[in-house]
Amino acid sequence: MTRLALLLALLPAPALAEGPLIGTWCHPEHGGMLFVEAETLGLGEHQVCDYADKPGEATMLETYVDCVEWRILDGDPVAVGDSAHKLFLERLEGGLILFRLDDEDWIEMENCDF
Repeated sequence: MTRLALLLALLPAPALAEGPLIGTWCHPEHGGMLFVEAETLGLGEHQVCDYADKPGEATMLETYVDCVEWRILDGDPVAVGDSAHKLFLERLEGGLILFRLDDEDWIEMENCDF
């Protein structure tokens, strides 16, 4: 199993009734990925976050997330750090989402569900 597949396996399966923010979102220029799931948020390949408030059916979400960074060491996933962030998500027209973490710049991402 590849490292990415192993880390993605840590994310729970998507809920059956998915809201407008739920999905896999990609940065159109550098390929960074955001995995918005009903119960957890995946930031790139290594961070899995728990929401203070879940996205549900909302088209906009402002909440806090507690994140754990995972790495593969000797073939096993190991938590190597944790952090808390303020998360902003907003669904836009045309299959796009606006994403912001803490006070960083807003990032427009496109849906790239596999």
